[in-house]
This record gives sequence, C-alpha cells and structure tokens, in this order.
Amino acid sequence: MIFRGSIAHWGFSKVQAKLNQKGMDLSVSNIEFEGIFGIRLEKVNLQRSAPPRPVPRFFHSDSLSFSLNLWRTIFKGISIQNLHLSGTKIYYYDSAGVKNIEFKREKQSDESQEKDGGSILSTVKDLIAKMPSDLLIQRFSVIAQDSNKFYRSSIPHLTYNNKELNGTVHLVNNGITSHWKIEGRLDKKTLEGKLKVNSINSQNIISAFGGTFAMKSGEFEITDLSELGSGFSLESDGVILGMMVNHRRIADTSVFFQNLSCKTKINWKDEQIELDSNSEFKLNKLTMFAGGLYNYSASPKYKILFKIPETSANNFFGSLPLGLFPNTAGIKANGSLNYRFEVALDDKRLNETVFLSNMNVSKDFKVTQWGLAHPSKINGSFVYKHYKQDRLVREMVIGESNPFYTSYDQISPEMVKAILRSEDPQFFYHRGFYTEAFRTSLIQNYRAKRFARGGSTISMQLVKNAYLNQQKTLARKVEEIIIVWLLERERSVSKNRMMEVYLNLIEWGPNVYGIGEASYFYFGKAPYELNIGEAAYLASLVPAPSHARYSIDSTGRVKERWGRFNGLRNRLMRLDSAGLDSSMFMPVIRMEAVRRLGIIKKEPIEIIQNDILGGEILDEN
Repeated sequence: MIFRGSIAHWGFSKVQAKLNQKGMDLSVSNIEFEGIFGIRLEKVNLQRSAPPRPVPRFFHSDSLSFSLNLWRTIFKGISIQNLHLSGTKIYYYDSAGVKNIEFKREKQSDESQEKDGGSILSTVKDLIAKMPSDLLIQRFSVIAQDSNKFYRSSIPHLTYNNKELNGTVHLVNNGITSHWKIEGRLDKKTLEGKLKVNSINSQNIISAFGGTFAMKSGEFEITDLSELGSGFSLESDGVILGMMVNHRRIADTSVFFQNLSCKTKINWKDEQIELDSNSEFKLNKLTMFAGGLYNYSASPKYKILFKIPETSANNFFGSLPLGLFPNTAGIKANGSLNYRFEVALDDKRLNETVFLSNMNVSKDFKVTQWGLAHPSKINGSFVYKHYKQDRLVREMVIGESNPFYTSYDQISPEMVKAILRSEDPQFFYHRGFYTEAFRTSLIQNYRAKRFARGGSTISMQLVKNAYLNQQKTLARKVEEIIIVWLLERERSVSKNRMMEVYLNLIEWGPNVYGIGEASYFYFGKAPYELNIGEAAYLASLVPAPSHARYSIDSTGRVKERWGRFNGLRNRLMRLDSAGLDSSMFMPVIRMEAVRRLGIIKKEPIEIIQNDILGGEILDEN
C-alpha cells in the first residue's frame, strides 16, 4: 500500500512539475487509492501561475478518478484508463488580452523547430490520444468568456467506451436550455469518426450568436483530418434535418430548412483559413458550391466564391427555404439557370478588388407563375406604406388617384438627369445591377471601416420600397436581388415606368414623399418646371432626406458645406457640360419650406398637404 501511494504521489508530482514549467499550477485536496490500481483525486484545480490580474480557474473537478496502468506508467510515463469525472468545470477566459490559460513554449534548437512546425493538430491529437479509452463524465460544464460574450454548456452524462460515444448534452445560453442525445464513433488517435445528434424534444432551441436555432437531427462525419504545415486540413460530411433559424441579421421571421447537407474541406495554416471552392452544399433539391478565404495577417485578404451549376429553374425556386423569401415563394418557371458570385479583396491591393455576380439562363427560361412580387403591382396602382423603426409614418397611393402623382412625361428631363448622376448613371442600360458600383462601394466601405456608401441601383431601391420591408437583413437583400433580376430579365416593367414610380415613391425630406410633393414643397412649382439647379438640389436630398434642414440656410440658399449638392453639381458640369455653368446651380428654396423645416422658427414639422390641399398624413415624429 505504501508502495502504491508513493507511485501515485510521484506521478502527480511529475505532472505538477511539468505544468508548472509551462506556467500553470495544479493542486488537489486529497489523493487516495480505490481498489488495486484505482486512484481518486478530490478538488482538482488547474489555473494560470501569477496572471497579470485575477482570472477564473481554467479547470476544476470535485472528483476525478481513474485506474493506473502500473507497468506502463513505470516504463513509459503516466498512463491512465477508466477515467471518471464528476462535478467538473472548464472555464476559458480571454478578456483585454489576459487569458486564464497560457502554456509557455519550451525552448527548442533551430533544427527541432524546423522539424516541428508547432502543429495545432499534433498538439490536440497528442492530448486526446493520452485520454483513456473508457470515459465516464457526470455534471460536466464548459464556459467561454471574452470581453463581450459569455457561453455555457453542460453534459449531465457522457460515456466513451472502445470508440463508442453516448450521452446527453444540455446547451444553456441566454436562459434557454436545449437537450440533445449524442451517439457515434470517434477514433481518439486520428480524431476521425461519425456523430449523430438528435433533439430530445420538439422544442429544442439553441440561443447563440444573437439568434435562436433548432433542428430535429443531424449527422456529422470527419472523413479526413491531417496536418498541413503548422495547421491542419479537415474534410467532413454533414446532414441536418428540420432546421430552424431565427436571427435578426438573416431574416425578420423564422427560416426553415427541411434538408441541408454538405461536404466541406477546410484548410487552416499560416494565419489563413480557407474553405475549399469545391465544398458542396445541398438544400432540398438544389446543389451549390462555395469557397472562401480569410487571411488574418497584418495585411488581411478576403475571398468569397459561390456558384450554382446548371439546374432546373423550378428546382431553384422550389428549394428556397420556407420563410426566407416570402415575396418569391410560389414562383415557377420554365428552363434552367446557373449563377456565380465572387468577391476578392486584398488590403494592400484595393484597386484590384474583384466583385462579380452573374446569373445565366437557358433560352427557354420564362416565368410561368409569380409570387407576391408580381410585376402588375408596379405597372398598376398600389398603396405604399413607409415605416421608420417599425412605426408607420406615411401611407399613400402610388397612382393617378394621388393628386401629386406625376407621370414620366410630366417630370423635367433635368430632374431625371440629376437623379441618374446621383443614384445610378447606367440605369437605362444595365439589367438591374451595376457591378462596378458595387465594387467601388465595397472599396470605399472597407477604407472607411463603416457603411459609407451603398451600391444599390434605382431598380433595387424601387423593389425594396415597393415589395419589401425596411429591415436590414441578409434575406431581404437576397430577395431584393432575385426580384430585380426577374423583373429586368423578363422585361415585365419598362425602364421609364420604373423611373416614374421610383420618383413618385421615394422620400425627399421630413414627410415629403414623391417628386410632386417635393417640387411644390421646396420650389412651389410643378415637376415639369424644375431647372437643373433645382433638380440637382432635390437629387442631393435622396441619400439622406431627413437631413434636409441642414442643407439650406435661413435665406433658402444651399449651404456651401452641403457636400452632396456640390459633388453632384460638379459631376453634372463635368459630364454634361454642354450649356451648363455654375450660375445655373443657385436654387432658392421658398421661405415657407424654410420655415416648415424649422430653420427660421422651431416648431413641429407641418404637413405639405395642409399648405396645398388641406389633406392629412401621418406625422413622421
């Protein structure tokens, strides 16, 4: 017994000393034998030695017991089996550059450093390979915390026996707990294996990354895991059934994926993560390929590649997830299509940024059934509702029954010219998208480190206002692209009609909507009477209509620092120079508009119809 106890304390001291060399302190309240070769440790703690400030312990276990392989331990180092963890917590903490775990690297010779690339995979494999083949975990929790986020998960019960994994996992986040049954096989030497996850109840919801997620079941398999220099290469297959996603950045409603599968290859090395471009994803009947690259060095690089090979048009529209695109749901079409999207950006070569988006269709492509986004809406009369922060601020008819509605032939050509130069110079020539505008916008936003400029065409702005809500979600943007592409591809709405509806629908100032209202409000004249200076001023308001009061002074003249007007004036004179000079760009806003904008006297912004027709609308404020 004394001999056994000595071996146990000797082994523990050896591990303790090794960890201490690496900057970690290991402590235990009690060590005792159980049976012949069993060892039980109580109150086991692992924490960083002398951190810059107090940090949580990395590891704690109420009870840790295992069987010691006596002879292997004597001749080859510590070797354990039948590990049993109870009341265990792993707490990973990384805040403001201070971590609760940080292993010191051992000094190596130049030759050994060259031989050992510091592979993350080798480190993980070596660690897991030393784990016993028989494992029992009870009341186990994992917590991760950085400067902004806090995550927690728990395992009430989990066993690993001869490569077979079986157990229950609870994920807890934001007060939501989900329960999962896990089973499968895992080779701890190669880390390859197959895992099945099943929801224990139908209401299993995971709260993470600012949203909620759920699924009925999933299967995940690692088919290859190998070293790649100092990093690794991972190939895997996966299938998810009955998946639900609810995230405000994705869509404003829950999105459902009936069947989603993937075959992916991920490479990680040299400060770079890459998703192989041949990674395959299947959504219902639709097959897609995606790739990407993120180099997180001092000079970052980004690349995204997404492509849909030739596929039936009905497969494409019929496979779109339920709830993701409500306005395109139900669309049917003859023929086939294919799509390619590519973005590449290099921090050091921004002028070489690539933006490509191409949808190609077969000659017999034809929409046979429209969804809610039917072109008859834009071609006819409809009610437009404008919301701000989910509050209805204006409801108006876009059509002849609106006394301010102005047909295309009654709008000054100067107004059309100004809006084109301001918003979309290629509107009458492109098919809904102007890729160079997107590319330029991407570069400017990256340089500014914020959303400084959009790349939307007039077609896209019109679709957004006519069919979609104002929520800034990924789904809304993709649906906007699909609708624009269909309308332009089918030529179901003429360009003149698009321009007409656009000018009659957009906001030109606080509670001023449509070119008819704007023309009377600012200049007291009909839209066909606008000159180039007045048109340029109105066009300068479109990107930020709520800032109208900051664009003019108390005399009704445009302020010199109103950059949008100055920039547009310069473009018009440079690109449309025939007969234009600076004296034509001195519009004077009528004093009634100056007063109502609150520039002369502070008072609630009144309603344009009160001044002209005596009508009523909803106040923006």
